[in-house]
Amino acid sequence: MKTQFIDFSSSYIVFRIDTSKVIPKSVSHPPPLSINNVRINHECFATLLDKKTDRSESFYLGANCKTERVGVEKNIWTKPNADFVPIFSASHYLILKTFEHTQVEVPLHPPTLGMQPIRQHSLITENFSDVKQIQKIMEGKVIDDIDSIIDQALSGINLNALTKIENERYIFTMQYPIKTMNVNEVEKIMQTDTGPILFPDLSKEFEDILKNIQLAYVAWNRKDYAEFIVRKEKAINEQVSVFHYCETHQLQVENYIISPL
Repeated sequence: MKTQFIDFSSSYIVFRIDTSKVIPKSVSHPPPLSINNVRINHECFATLLDKKTDRSESFYLGANCKTERVGVEKNIWTKPNADFVPIFSASHYLILKTFEHTQVEVPLHPPTLGMQPIRQHSLITENFSDVKQIQKIMEGKVIDDIDSIIDQALSGINLNALTKIENERYIFTMQYPIKTMNVNEVEKIMQTDTGPILFPDLSKEFEDILKNIQLAYVAWNRKDYAEFIVRKEKAINEQVSVFHYCETHQLQVENYIISPL
């Protein structure tokens, strides 16, 4: 069966900071330069469909990077430093900033904006002068038989997965690169263990899906079932908590492995 195959190695979020047009609300220091274009690889592409209204939305997960000062001679890394993960729809963004523990507080710039939130969700137009998605799409095919899956995995061919989560209201479909895969040519077994991907809360209203979306890893070895381990805040003791992939979900889904033609 033919389908679309996303070349994630050549697909990117590109966003532009231009302080002459939009003052960013997501930085912790005065930008060293007035203009900065950022290119970040796509990690996962997802679509949300409301079955009752046919309304749909696309989501793009960017690769994890670190907070930095761009264009300075030295002292590039901000201190304290954070993981930076962007997620975009056509109109909104969600930025996840993760410090060494959740009690770290860093003021935004200017300080009148308050402290940096762990999850910053807003309209794209309120933070960026431009955002575009560069998605390299080619013809692909679904691989159905286990021998072909094993052969292609061991041959080093790029493989993606499609996973579809459905409830009474929504269909949430993801395509993501299989970075880690287990295969056994004797017992005829394959199993993905890969991520990060996007994990939605499909109990929310359509407008709140992106705001509440989580990062996860996914493992599966059959077409109708997958296990997700979701990034959540976890208490280490009474004073300190961290973010960790620790919350598991077992779901009936649809899974497919696809390769480029």
